[in-house]
Amino acid sequence: MNFIKLQKEQIFFCLVFFFIAAINLLIYYPSFFHIPRSDQLIYLANTADQKDWLSLAFSHYGYDRVEHYFWGWDARLFRPMFFFILGTMKYLFHYDFVLWQVTVFVFHLFVQWHLLKLLARFGSLVLGGCLTLWFSSLIAGIEMVTWHHIGPYLIFVSLILMALDCIFEIIQSQKITSKKLIKLTLFLLIACFIYEIGCILGGIFFLSIMALYFRFKKEGKELPPVMMAFCVLLPSIFYVFTYFFDLYIRKTDFIQAVDTADAFDILKTMKAFFFTLWWMIYTGNFAAFVDIKVLQRTIFKVTGFHQFQYFMNLTTLLKVYMIAVLSLWVSGLWMIVGSIVKGALKKRWLFLLILFSAVFIQIFIIIIGRTNLSGLLPTLINNSYYGYFVWIYLVVLIGFLTAEYWRTLNKFNPAKIITAFLIFGIVGVNGKIVYDANKQRAHNEKIRYHLIKQVRVLEKEFGENFSFGIQPIMSPPMTWVKPKTGKGEKEFKYLELLYPRQFDFFNPQYVFVLTPDGTIMRGKRY
Repeated sequence: MNFIKLQKEQIFFCLVFFFIAAINLLIYYPSFFHIPRSDQLIYLANTADQKDWLSLAFSHYGYDRVEHYFWGWDARLFRPMFFFILGTMKYLFHYDFVLWQVTVFVFHLFVQWHLLKLLARFGSLVLGGCLTLWFSSLIAGIEMVTWHHIGPYLIFVSLILMALDCIFEIIQSQKITSKKLIKLTLFLLIACFIYEIGCILGGIFFLSIMALYFRFKKEGKELPPVMMAFCVLLPSIFYVFTYFFDLYIRKTDFIQAVDTADAFDILKTMKAFFFTLWWMIYTGNFAAFVDIKVLQRTIFKVTGFHQFQYFMNLTTLLKVYMIAVLSLWVSGLWMIVGSIVKGALKKRWLFLLILFSAVFIQIFIIIIGRTNLSGLLPTLINNSYYGYFVWIYLVVLIGFLTAEYWRTLNKFNPAKIITAFLIFGIVGVNGKIVYDANKQRAHNEKIRYHLIKQVRVLEKEFGENFSFGIQPIMSPPMTWVKPKTGKGEKEFKYLELLYPRQFDFFNPQYVFVLTPDGTIMRGKRY
């Protein structure tokens, strides 16, 4: 009977996931026809002369710390696995951008699978499915899921979810095994080298494991050798050693790489923390009140929602939307209180502490790494994908705190039905916004997509040494270039012009003119 019950649960889990995947496919399908933009175009240009997998996957392990033909140098960053993944994708897909985007979308589905698995472990697959669907439709995904260059971040998020699932399983079973510790160590090892914040989270997870280890030891439970628990810290130690060793062999001073005076300004950091948290919560909850500009980057600007007069002037539909969001939060807070009263935190307070720490660390790193150096509002407006990182922990936190109360309610309890109805309504609004943004970008890039096809024809006609450019009539300007350097000429085939100062490098043989009606005209420059 237990086997049959387990099979039914697994089938139901798969059905819930496939439903979530189908909704995501619907809202992200237009993005399959996007072409690279911003940093990804620079990456493609800087690696254009490398064709073999070993060069692409391994020789760019310190890509951010190397001065390239085009901008991209930032010695603070060290993400070998990030560029291993990008290099492998470039080797496999070359300039077939549909495959690039489909792959990044699959990474996004990996995140949803592991999020659903973790939320279901809290006690309710239905609640977990609703929260996973809601998270997957957040507007932060417009940038995270459709910008090829940051696709590896999605693997990082999946690994952290797997690590959280491993720790929760230990807390729930009240048992530490060598197998679980090895799995946790491997997840963290890969995560650290994709995104440096994994190093800090690894330290938090290690402290959590040690706290559990000594508590279980005090209770007389069977445990693996304590050195196995220390293995969880090894990825963080190894990353820090590699980080500074790489700086050493490149003869780069750490102080030169990090502007500590601005990055660690205490007052600026405190102010930025609370504003950033408010920004994330606002843009995550009130997508309809966020002005989204689909340009080279997905730009978020908040409206005057906090002003009473602004609310009074809203349309009836937007007022209903706002009331629905607020009602959902009232329902959630009620369930959180109910879960706490019913003992949801009993022997599980440590997991709550881990989640709060993860939210704090993620926002703190964003502030000292970006906002304190580049400005608070410019950073948040131009890096909308940061919300994806913060909300993944917030959604797990919400699921963890509400699951206990949800489980105690009858299957068709009105509170459950109303909450699910509200979530689906908000998902519908979010999904429509995400779909429209993806469709808008696909439409804007349609001309450029056809242009790439013409480029391939010309490559066959003129061979490997062919170079060309575009004289734009439409915005933003786009130029395919063959830059000249002090060491001679080097071939770069697919680069979009992002900065006017780069005009100095351009000397294309052919010019394409994009006219307002979408016609592509070809002419020889000289």
